[in-house]
Amino acid sequence: MKAPKLDGKTKEVEDDDSKINKKVDEEDEDEDEDEETQEDKKEEGEEEGEKEGEKEGEKVEMANFDPKTINDSNSFKFNHSSKKPIKYLSTRQLLETPLNIDGEMYPSVEHYFWSQMFDKKSKENAEVIPLFKNKTQNPRNLVKPAFIKKNGLVISEEWTLSKMKQVMYKALKARWENKQDKFKDILMDPKNIPKDKYILYFERNKKSILGGYIAKDKKHMVGRNIVGNILEHLRSQKAQ
Repeated sequence: MKAPKLDGKTKEVEDDDSKINKKVDEEDEDEDEDEETQEDKKEEGEEEGEKEGEKEGEKVEMANFDPKTINDSNSFKFNHSSKKPIKYLSTRQLLETPLNIDGEMYPSVEHYFWSQMFDKKSKENAEVIPLFKNKTQNPRNLVKPAFIKKNGLVISEEWTLSKMKQVMYKALKARWENKQDKFKDILMDPKNIPKDKYILYFERNKKSILGGYIAKDKKHMVGRNIVGNILEHLRSQKAQ
């Protein structure tokens, strides 16, 4: 079995018989397609944006895993449809204690993440941005192309792949540092996620940016999986 490669080095991976929830949330497939439609618009020039780096905020420095080395045997798949306690790590999880970022409160990681997609200086977005703080609102519905077009919303020019990584890292790190949140304990417990497994945030969409899936040949990963990469980075850090 080939192990996932990190920075040119190979991690040692052993066979693991732990059960991985394989349930597929089919109703999410349409949502994911809508989501990626907007993200695809930012694909041109993304590589340049990454080379230039973030102009503002915390720079995200972490190893990138080669998707060709991620397979069905050495990955741990999860999403919001997984069983407890793993599902609690999902970016869609509504939190008991709202996410506090820059003094603003958000019901979930994705409420914050998708709110950053829009230009806050644009008056066209004034009525929509506050909706991302409402836990009864599904943030993915607010970023669907039809909704954006109908309401004449303006997407931030900074919403590139590099910016997405920065925003998601900031949100997940906020959960990690919140002592009232059990996020860190769940992520670090090897009984929940084996240390020798690569974390894959499951989304069945070949252009997924937040997550990804294992191809039918079970030999490689499809998708960018920035959520999984960030979780890998966080759990590699020593407890503080």
